[in-house]
Amino acid sequence: MPPASTRPRVLVATSNFPLRERGDMTGNFVVDPILALAGEVDHVVVAPLDTGLAARRERFAGRVDVHRFRYWPVRSQHALAYGQGIPAALATSWLARLQLLPFVVTFALTLLAHARHADVIHAHWLQNALLALPAARLTRTPLVVTLHGTDVTQFPSRFVRWALGRVDVVVSAHDDLLATARELQPATPRVRIRHLVEPQPLVADQVAEVRSRLGDGPLALFVARLSPERDPLTFVRAAPHLLAEVPGARLAVVGDGPLRDAVESEIDRLGLRERVHTFGYRADVWTFLSQADAFAAISDRNNAWVTAMVEAMRAGVPVVATSAGDTARALTDGHDALLVPVGDELALAEALRRLLTDEDLATRIAAGAHETLHREGFGVEDVRAATLALYRRLAAGVGP
Repeated sequence: MPPASTRPRVLVATSNFPLRERGDMTGNFVVDPILALAGEVDHVVVAPLDTGLAARRERFAGRVDVHRFRYWPVRSQHALAYGQGIPAALATSWLARLQLLPFVVTFALTLLAHARHADVIHAHWLQNALLALPAARLTRTPLVVTLHGTDVTQFPSRFVRWALGRVDVVVSAHDDLLATARELQPATPRVRIRHLVEPQPLVADQVAEVRSRLGDGPLALFVARLSPERDPLTFVRAAPHLLAEVPGARLAVVGDGPLRDAVESEIDRLGLRERVHTFGYRADVWTFLSQADAFAAISDRNNAWVTAMVEAMRAGVPVVATSAGDTARALTDGHDALLVPVGDELALAEALRRLLTDEDLATRIAAGAHETLHREGFGVEDVRAATLALYRRLAAGVGP
C-alpha cells in the first residue's frame, strides 16, 4: 500500500456510471481505470441517480465510493441520464427537458460538497467539467477533463474553445481530439492517456447462449452504439455480398441506439433475419469477441481509438476499419487492419471475406494489431502509470 502522501484523492464527475457492476450501458473506459487504480488512488465518484437504483451511496465493486445525486422529486421519474444518454433524452422527452436545470444545479452542488476533500477533480466529458468548475475554483482544486468525442463535435467551436480554457488539463485517448484541443485552446496543457482495456473473464452460460443463437460458421462482428456516425447500416448492407461469397458466414450486431429500428428493418428488408443476428446492448462484449473471426469498425468520422476496436485488437480478432479521420494514420492497411472507404458496402464485404477465408492473412493482421497497441501505449501498466503520474503531479501542485 503506498504511503498516504502518494495516494491522491480524486473526485470523479461523470453523468454515466454503472448502476450495477458491468450491468448497464456505461462505457468501460470510464469504469476500468478507476477500478485499476483503486489500490493507489482514493476515488469518489459523483453521478446521477436512476429510476432503478435505490441507494444514493454505494461501494462499487467493493473498492470505489459512489455518491448518486437525486435531481427530481419523484425517483421513478428520473429521465435524463442513462438509457440512450442525455442528448437523446433531451431530444425525445419533455420530462427530461424539464429536469435539465435541476440536474445541472444538483450536480454542481454535489460536486462542491465533495471537492473540499479532493486533490484533483476529474470530469468525463467537457460539459461535466463545466459543472465541476465552481467546485474547482472555490476549493482551488486542479480540474482535469477527459474528452470522449461527442463533447467536442456536437458543440460550436466557440463554446468548446471557451470551455477548454477553463480547465487545467485536457486528457484524451484520441489523437484527433487532442489536436482539436491544441488548435482551439493551445494554452491548456494536454496529456494523451489511452483507454485501459483488459480482457473480461468469460462466463460459460453467456458463451453457450451466444453460440446457440449464432450457430456454426465464421463470424463477422459489429459492436458499437447504433448511431449514424458508427454506420451500422453499411455493415448490414454488406451482408448479402459477403454471404454470396461465404455462404456459411454469420454476422452479429451488438449495440443499441437511435438506429436500432432502422437496423432491424434493413435486416428484414434484405431477408437476412436468419443470418444477421442482433443482440442489443450487451455488457459482455468479450463473449462475442471470443467467437468472432473478423471485426468491423466503420465509423464515418474516426475509428482511432474507439474502445470496441481496441478490445477486438486486444482479443486477437482481425479488424476491418474505414479510413476515416485519424484511422489511416493510426493503422496500416495489410499490417494491423484492412482499411476500406467510408460507406462502401462492397469493399467492406470483400475485406471481411478475405479475413474469414484466409487464415494466414487473419493471423498476420491480428499479430500486427498487437504490435500497434503496444507501440501506441495501450499496455495496461502504461495506462495505469500515466494516469497515476498525472494525479500525483497535480496533487503535489506540479503541472502535467
